[in-house]
Amino acid sequence: MIRAEIVVQSAELSLDELTAIIGREPDSGRTIGSPSRVQPSRNYRSSLWAQSLEWDSSLHGGTEGLSIAVAALGDELGGRLAALKLQGCDVVLDVVQDIEGEHDDSTLGLSFSEAAVEWLARAKASISVDQYVGTAP
Repeated sequence: MIRAEIVVQSAELSLDELTAIIGREPDSGRTIGSPSRVQPSRNYRSSLWAQSLEWDSSLHGGTEGLSIAVAALGDELGGRLAALKLQGCDVVLDVVQDIEGEHDDSTLGLSFSEAAVEWLARAKASISVDQYVGTAP
């Protein structure tokens, strides 16, 4: 199973400011100074805006679905995220792959279409990939 989200993190802008610039409501987020969920006695030092990516479940996420979802984010969003990157924000495509049971080694990796790579470059986004074998609940 693969899940992914676009994440924007800022040490200066609030979640509301990020949302206004991005022009979309996040699926999840936090603002600078809000209490940490892990350590409630500490406050977050940065804001975070995140939007989950979705694709047709009939597609393999790592070879088709993820690329389609990234490319579909559109030029306008890519430009807005690039502007935030230039203002010092982090822009990341965060991908998590849980690998369970019997599998064909050729299906374990991730590949990105030319359109997805172009979108990531336009957005000035980095990519973070975590892969877990046999650890899903």
